[in-house]
Amino acid sequence: MQYLLKSGILYAQNQTVPLARIKSCFCSPEKQILSADNAFLCRTHIQHRQGAPEGNAPHCKEYVLQDPQGTPLAIAWPQYALDAEAQPDGWSLCHMPRVDYAIVTAKGTAYQLVMHNSQNYSLLCPDGTVAVQVLHRGVTGGWNIQAQIEYSPCFLCGLFAFCRYMERENEFPVV
Repeated sequence: MQYLLKSGILYAQNQTVPLARIKSCFCSPEKQILSADNAFLCRTHIQHRQGAPEGNAPHCKEYVLQDPQGTPLAIAWPQYALDAEAQPDGWSLCHMPRVDYAIVTAKGTAYQLVMHNSQNYSLLCPDGTVAVQVLHRGVTGGWNIQAQIEYSPCFLCGLFAFCRYMERENEFPVV
């Protein structure tokens, strides 16, 4: 399945009718995902990790995709790059940890969301095959989303939000 995400609106390739749209919330990383007729489908947000840590980022956040009733549809745990592990005395002020992948759990399956760079992401199945690819379209703008099977527009928009959240983890903090 081929999709186009442009200006926060998801389209099936070569279609003009939107499948869903992403709406940002003012001064918050939360995103609302709305249907073509502006009905609320789901939302994404970032929260502090609950319970035991997953992977190599013990004090990190988790990204959550929730349905209108608040039930999680997918949860992602960002992970530090293998070469970005902390020294025994902690992180230096000039070296922040770099996130380059996340463990994503959706419908009981653990996927790996890999950030190849800020314009290329892959969602990998447990066996290592690519389930979804998110590619920036360059100067024409927007994003191409290629899925091996059909996913809901809500999930695809949520996955895109997770990609953007991972990218923001690597931004240099300015105070």
